[in-house]
Amino acid sequence: MASTSSQNNHEAATKGRDAAEAYFKLGNLDSAINEAMEAKTHDPDLLYIDNFITAYRIHKAVSDKKSWYEVLGIPETADSQTIKKQYKELALVVHPDKNSSLAADGAFRHVKTALDILSDPQQKEDYDKSLSRRGSAGCKNKRDRTDWKTRGKAKRAKTGRVRDWDYFTRRRPANAHEPKILPNIANFVR
Repeated sequence: MASTSSQNNHEAATKGRDAAEAYFKLGNLDSAINEAMEAKTHDPDLLYIDNFITAYRIHKAVSDKKSWYEVLGIPETADSQTIKKQYKELALVVHPDKNSSLAADGAFRHVKTALDILSDPQQKEDYDKSLSRRGSAGCKNKRDRTDWKTRGKAKRAKTGRVRDWDYFTRRRPANAHEPKILPNIANFVR
């Protein structure tokens, strides 16, 4: 009886892992991570499931445009030894020879890029400067972006001119998705 239960759990975990791979193929990283985590709850000993989850999370961090520090999972104050140590650990986990996930190859390339940027002192300094500029640009969270958009709209209302950033804040009309039928075609269809 117990073996049947464990066998069912293992089958459910295998199906969950396969579903996670399918979600990754579709580009749905959140669902891939959730399915892999669910598979792990069914069978924590499922072969390489932790490696799959790590590869998906690296792709998620890159797609969310997180910093290379966050891709490696280290603080921004990390020294070069910490960066190299974390790279070695992640490289072993996501290397395509060690990880059969579809996400492994891309995750390995992302981790290698993070190492290349953060291990070179000049590139690291330039990257840290770009992070500080990005952080001080005034758009740290969604509320700040909304304020920026409303300031642009207020400026447009005063001057009557459309700014280039206003193009992205305009809303489409409610009926924009409806097809437009020409009058002569409408008569023909009747």
